[in-house]
Amino acid sequence: MINMYNAATLLGEGRFVTVAAAQKACQTKDLSTTIKRSVGKVAGKETEYIITDKTPAKGSPDWGRVVAVVVQGVKWQFKD
Repeated sequence: MINMYNAATLLGEGRFVTVAAAQKACQTKDLSTTIKRSVGKVAGKETEYIITDKTPAKGSPDWGRVVAVVVQGVKWQFKD
């Protein structure tokens, strides 16, 4: 499972850590965190990504910056 405890390690470092291990290491669950990743083969060129546990409001300009959505659940939960 991926959640706010281990998402930054997985997406930032490419290393999976179990939720239990991540909880022991950090003890707190952030509402959002930022990672930086290199883009393409340009040395020193990094892009900043915000990982959040909260969906932007409907019609928010933040939706234009969404790169990926990771969800888990049954179909009826995602009807809108």
